[in-house]
Amino acid sequence: MAHDVGPLSGSQVLVTGTLRNFDRDGAKEAILQAGGKPATGVSKNLSFAVVGDSAGSQKLAKLSDLGIEIVDEDEFIRRLRRDEVWEPLEDLLS
Repeated sequence: MAHDVGPLSGSQVLVTGTLRNFDRDGAKEAILQAGGKPATGVSKNLSFAVVGDSAGSQKLAKLSDLGIEIVDEDEFIRRLRRDEVWEPLEDLLS
């Protein structure tokens, strides 16, 4: 369930590659709970992209070409923890 407020409120976030602490559904749920909108592909409308292991080189190149901010999983978790309005992060980690 999406929230209207949260640390990612108004953000479109793409997750690509393999993350240590989230499976794909868990990352999507964390984004929604934090008020963001999970993206399914690269576009100029992205706020940032979370890049894990084994991310595709073509996707990374397109993100770079579009000037989209790329963050690692640790930064993603820091951004999720910026607000206590939504469910605790520990409930969302896989």
